[in-house]
Amino acid sequence: MLSRSYLILAPAGPTDVGSSEITQRQTIPLAWAFALASPSTRLITGKDYAYFSTTVGDALKMLDWGLAAWNYNSYFRDTLAPIGVFRSWLANYPSETAMYVNISELIRRSPTPEADIEELKKIGEKVEVALGEIEQKHFRVFLQELRKLSYPLVTVPITGDREVDIEILTFEIRDTSSVEAEMALQMVGVDRDGSLLERATQAIQLRKGGLAEGTQAPEQPAEPHRALTLFTSGLDEAKTLLVEQLGCRILRESMNHLVLNAHGTEFMLVKIDAHVPVHNE
Repeated sequence: MLSRSYLILAPAGPTDVGSSEITQRQTIPLAWAFALASPSTRLITGKDYAYFSTTVGDALKMLDWGLAAWNYNSYFRDTLAPIGVFRSWLANYPSETAMYVNISELIRRSPTPEADIEELKKIGEKVEVALGEIEQKHFRVFLQELRKLSYPLVTVPITGDREVDIEILTFEIRDTSSVEAEMALQMVGVDRDGSLLERATQAIQLRKGGLAEGTQAPEQPAEPHRALTLFTSGLDEAKTLLVEQLGCRILRESMNHLVLNAHGTEFMLVKIDAHVPVHNE
């Protein structure tokens, strides 16, 4: 059974996951991470629970900061559009409404729960640094800071390059209909009737060719483009070999692929059916 994170709004309580407004599988969506970056947000943990606590008003302030920070850039406007859709949805609730993100299942099933908790306490700091960089038009550094935000449990489905985004998302599609839908899912999660996710999907312009007039293109991605894709039928065994024995660093991980860095070189490791031939072009 997959572990999930839960976004809960008062009057429901922080551990009332059955009353959650949105859920996400295995991670915390990017929009939630931005919303949790307020200095007033608290991460509360106990023996059987772990959750963030903030208010709708404080969450909106952080979302507004982000939207304003990258608004001048076409790529980020197009790919991070679900953040704005999520902001509009959240604004329907009074600003004083308590907002919780319950991560109890993620922590309970993590192999390193204590380390995860310590890193999650830094969400606010990481988001503030990232937004400061994009305000200064430091595209490369902004992407680097988002990579830091992604460790250990936050989903960051952008790389700085539209084609690379599509390549990665193609391997990650499971129960969504397109790469745009998968990107939206990773940014906002799944709401009760699916209407928020649908609007977020429609807002994305991932396949847009050029930049709007008057906007500035982002620099190259924070790390080098992947020039190599490796295929394996034993993903767990390959992961153990590459990470524990050869010292590679995991940048992104899903059920069927890994993106790793080996001494500055980034590459993808993809799980395939052992009976299906692979042709590299």
